[in-house]
Parts: sequence; C-alpha cells; structure tokens
Amino acid sequence: MKLLYTILVFTFAVNICLGQVGIKTTNPQKALHIGGTTSTIRVDGLNATNNTTQFVAGEDNRVHVNTNGNLVLDAKPYTPKLLVDLGNNLVGTAKEIKTDNVGARITKDLKSGTFIIDKKGNYKINFAISVDQIKRRVDPANGKYWLIDGDAKLITVNCFIDGNLVCQAAKIYMSKNVGNPNNQVALGVLTLEAKAFVFLNTTGNHTYKLQGVLEGETKGVRADFGNPSKYNTFQIIGY
Repeated sequence: MKLLYTILVFTFAVNICLGQVGIKTTNPQKALHIGGTTSTIRVDGLNATNNTTQFVAGEDNRVHVNTNGNLVLDAKPYTPKLLVDLGNNLVGTAKEIKTDNVGARITKDLKSGTFIIDKKGNYKINFAISVDQIKRRVDPANGKYWLIDGDAKLITVNCFIDGNLVCQAAKIYMSKNVGNPNNQVALGVLTLEAKAFVFLNTTGNHTYKLQGVLEGETKGVRADFGNPSKYNTFQIIGY
C-alpha cells in the first residue's frame, strides 16, 4: 500500500509540473495534445441527436468559440450566399477613359451599390471586367483603332468596400512596332480579373465600388471599360 501511495503522488506531481495532457501521444506540446494523423474529436453535445433544431439534411454546421470560450454550433446552417451577383452588362454603357497627349493618371467610377450582411466575418470578392483595347489612331478602311506608339500603358480596375481599396487587377503592355506611325500593331480586348477576401466587422449596410484607371501614355489614348459586356462579372459572397 505504501508503494501504491508513492506512485500516485509521483504521477500527480508530474501532471502539475507539466500542465499538459496527451492523448495518443507521450509528448504533449500544448495543454491538450491529440496525436495521430487521422485523429478526430467527437462531442456528443454538438451532434444532430442533441441539436435537432440546428441541423438541416445535407448541410454541416460550423463549430466556433463563443465569447465565453465554449465550443458551440452556429445557431443556424450557414452556406455560401451571393450578396451581389452582377454579370454581363454590369457596367451599363461602356465607360470611356481617355488621355490627351499626357501621361496623367485618370480614373472613372464604373459601378457602385450597396449590400447587407447579417453577421461579421470574411466575405469573398470576385470580379472580371473587360476593356476594349487602348486606342490611338483610327483606321479609315474599317473604322477600327490601332496602337501605333511604343509607350507602356497601364490599365487597372480597383474594387472598394466602404470606401477602402480591397483588391485590384492591372495589366501593362506596350506596342510592338515603334517608329512607324502607319503600322497597325495591336487591337483586342483585355480582361482584368481579381479575387480577394475582406473582413467586415459590422453588420448591416455596406457599399461597393468598381473604378477604372488609365495611365502611362504620352500620345493620347482611350480605353472602354466594360466592353464587350459579355465578359463582365462582379460578386460578393458570404460564408
């Protein structure tokens, strides 16, 4: 019996000193360490049997930590939700930006609006905006415009949420043929795409804005943002 008491006291002392518990591991690295590459945790208090009103067939509920530090289920199933879903003609009439023989940075608002969220969290932004090629000189034979200079051109689409820049897409390129103003060197459509997450920490109304930017040219150019319309999309997705 004396030997048993000694073993119990020693075991208790080790637990107090280390302050760590290991499950399937003899070397716990934290207060609670579960070993094994396929280990999972089961809490009967969170399952469907004990929370029948919180589960919907075919959907999983997220477990999160509440303000008391308890692991709890979401009050209701939360699946991705399209808060803003604009496609094709989202810009409306193509927005033209042009510079007149200067390299100034010129901006123009393309689309703006509001959306509502019912919980704080991360929200995903997706957008793709088409831009009819930067134009310089008209070709009388077919009415099209061509790039004829060798200057670099930068086209950007910015996305703002609540007035803050959260993501952008940009492309820069220059004409291949320099020195002959009669040569046709570029014509076509660019598509600017971006994806990003933004954390919104207040519920209720929020604003979004897409902005087009043109810069870096010295001979006068223009860009039609949102043209052709079939390549445009803008989404805000909640999780």
